[in-house]
Amino acid sequence: MNRIFSILILLMAILVPSHAMAQRGEKSLGIMGGYNTRSESAVAGIYFQYRCGQLIRLAPDLQYVIKHDGVNAYQFNANVHFVINLGQKVNFYPLAGVTFQSWRFNAQEIGKETKNYLGVNGGAGIEYMATSTLKVFFEGKYSWIKNLPSGTFAIGLGYCF
Repeated sequence: MNRIFSILILLMAILVPSHAMAQRGEKSLGIMGGYNTRSESAVAGIYFQYRCGQLIRLAPDLQYVIKHDGVNAYQFNANVHFVINLGQKVNFYPLAGVTFQSWRFNAQEIGKETKNYLGVNGGAGIEYMATSTLKVFFEGKYSWIKNLPSGTFAIGLGYCF
C-alpha cells in the first residue's frame, strides 16, 4: 500500500504543470450513471465537486443502485480527488474517500432486510472539459466494505461554475 501511495505522489510531482487549469473555489454539479458490480445493476446519482487548491478537490456524491434480483442500495461517498492536468482540457484524478451504504435485500427466504455499511473508496477517473462550463467524465472506484465489497463504474455530465 505504501508503494502505491509513493508512486501516486511521484506521478503527481512529475505530471502536474506549473500552471493550473482550474482555479481554487471552482465548483461543479452534475449527474452520473453507471454499473455496480455487487448487485450487477445500474447506478444513477448526483454529485458536487469543490476545488480546494491546484491539486485537491472535494467530491461528495449520492448514488442509487437500481433494484436487481431483490437488492437495491443508496450510497453516499465523500471522496477527495487528486487532480492531475494532462492537457488543456483533460484531467486525470486518483481518488480516495469514505462511503456509507444502505443495502436493502428483499428475498422470499429471508424477507425484507436493510443493512448499513461503512467503508473506504479507492479509484480513479478522467474528465474532459467540453466547454468552459461543461465537463464529462468516466470514473471507476472500488469500495472496501467488510463482507460486501463492490466496484462502481460511472460516466457523468457536470456544470462548472
